[in-house]
Amino acid sequence: MFSDEIATHTVQLWLVIDDDANKAKPLGSAVLIEFNNRHYLLTAAHVMDGIDVKNLAFWDEQDLVQVSGHAVFLSNQAEINRMGDVAVWELSSGATSALLKHYVFLPFDRIKLDHHLETRERYFLLGYPASKSKKIYRTMTISIKAFKFFTRGVKSLQKMKHNQLDANVNFMLEYHWRKAQPVFANKRQIEQLPDPHGLSGCGLWYMDDDKESKLVGIMIGYNHIDSIMIASRIDLATEIIRKSFDNSIPSSKTIQVEWL
Repeated sequence: MFSDEIATHTVQLWLVIDDDANKAKPLGSAVLIEFNNRHYLLTAAHVMDGIDVKNLAFWDEQDLVQVSGHAVFLSNQAEINRMGDVAVWELSSGATSALLKHYVFLPFDRIKLDHHLETRERYFLLGYPASKSKKIYRTMTISIKAFKFFTRGVKSLQKMKHNQLDANVNFMLEYHWRKAQPVFANKRQIEQLPDPHGLSGCGLWYMDDDKESKLVGIMIGYNHIDSIMIASRIDLATEIIRKSFDNSIPSSKTIQVEWL
């Protein structure tokens, strides 16, 4: 099933407190990509707000493993992050090796730059809400459950303005609190969405005519009043990579990260 494949590129991030895994708490989601044999973790910058990045970890089915490497943020200020809100982490060889035991890094040909938002139900999200993750103290393990659902693009100048967004930077997607089109038991059902805390940083995937999924954005927020979720274009992340790590990565024709 395509959602299982997307899950191999999606990791949940945890905050380890006082070097004690028992105090760890879920922070958000992230997407793993590779280019030129260099490995990156993409997430929402606000996931890292106010934390020591040395305490960031992922669950490898046995233990919490530190995420190490070099991180670049558009900003760690929430008021600036409302539009961009992207963080890119070039992973160390150790973190890469640990992740490769359980995950797969998305190749660049599965990334779609300069995407034009559609209002058809062509978009898919898979992330890890904090409400669906829990520590099992009896076995000293962590239970992680992904939430995955289909949605469609929203084109509304009024909502774009109300949320102080930029059409060249952001996408808006339908997000109705009372109902969704989740992927469950190989069919769709209507169910109430979980609290979205923890979905930030997961990928926004576009299903093309050949039913192949392409990464087009990173989820950064939501607005219950407007019934939308908000994404940053994947172009922001690739521009960060181009300017900070590898200038051979294809450039975006839609945006340029001039403020880096």
